[in-house]
Amino acid sequence: TGAAEAWAWGVAGVGYTGLPVSSAIALRKAAGSEVAVAWHAISDRLAMGWPAAPVGMAWVLAVVLATWAGDSAAYLAGRVFGRHKLAPVVSPGKTIEGALGGLLASVLVSAAVFAVSGALPTWTGAFVGAGIGVCGQLGDLSESFLKRQAGVKDSGDLIPGHGGMLDRVDALLFAFPAALLMFWIAGGSVG
Repeated sequence: TGAAEAWAWGVAGVGYTGLPVSSAIALRKAAGSEVAVAWHAISDRLAMGWPAAPVGMAWVLAVVLATWAGDSAAYLAGRVFGRHKLAPVVSPGKTIEGALGGLLASVLVSAAVFAVSGALPTWTGAFVGAGIGVCGQLGDLSESFLKRQAGVKDSGDLIPGHGGMLDRVDALLFAFPAALLMFWIAGGSVG
């Protein structure tokens, strides 16, 4: 069982990082030009030599910014208002109030990105933000679970005081595949 277990963990590791990276690349290449006129210029600038793909740029920015905003807001809301534990066995510091604050931030930031870009109606962008927020928090809890299973506090020491590199991207690992699924449900195509 040693070789089979090692193989299974290797496959799981590739899927755990490979699916989100391929989802991010697919979203970035999203086809379509139904965006605000000013967004074309912004996406040209942000593309840094890559094809502008203004719709893809809007989706990727929505995922990254909504995830980071949600993560920060969850921490702040949990510190200020947190009274009820969210998942005490997996991550004792996370609270329901923090999770709700993070979700609200993800919704607002995603709605704002899509409103500015014109890639989606604002309300649809808000729903996408809710999906990003929920999946990002699931990614964060999953990484906490993996650390508990491994018996470690941090996933590395590359960034001192931040729990390791995986803590910086754990929410994105779940948010990007979820966003790609929502993109397809919304009728988008990858160029």
